[in-house]
Amino acid sequence: MDTTEKYIKMCESAKEIQKLWKPDIGDWFLSDFRGTTGFSEDLEKQMWGNDKEKWEKIQCLTHKPSIKDYVTISDSDGAHIYKMNEFFKHRHVWLPRQDQLQDMLKDTNTMGAIIQGLHWFYDPEHFCPDADDEYRACKCSSIGIERRKMLNSIEQFTLAFVMDELYDKKWDGSDWINKEN
Repeated sequence: MDTTEKYIKMCESAKEIQKLWKPDIGDWFLSDFRGTTGFSEDLEKQMWGNDKEKWEKIQCLTHKPSIKDYVTISDSDGAHIYKMNEFFKHRHVWLPRQDQLQDMLKDTNTMGAIIQGLHWFYDPEHFCPDADDEYRACKCSSIGIERRKMLNSIEQFTLAFVMDELYDKKWDGSDWINKEN
């Protein structure tokens, strides 16, 4: 599971993906309190000082207790029970697993098409009909090289593929932008 700063930033910036989150057992997320307290940055610094970063940590939903609308979250400090609501979702950044990213494509694609699409996305020059045509300018090779340099894990790569397929967006290294840009 990718828990790098880069993947977290990619997930946090993928607003369309965050809206799809229906927290469930096994979900990974970042407890992200940056800018979500409703207080100004100055007041937050007065309240937490420079130790605010300690609030950010990767956590996992481990099970749902018998109390309706509550979940148990495990982290390095043990297990904690939280009420599950929209406020919970807004204070956390979902880090979709590989299987969850693939499931997002199942409504519009067969598993074979998803696998083939991932392969094409990773290696577009291999499938380009113009790659060997000396009279046509093919950008597939440079696109493939750029993706392979920028995307460093299977989760990053699959998230980029999902954003491309479902929302026509690409990762520019700091945010999701429309592919036309």
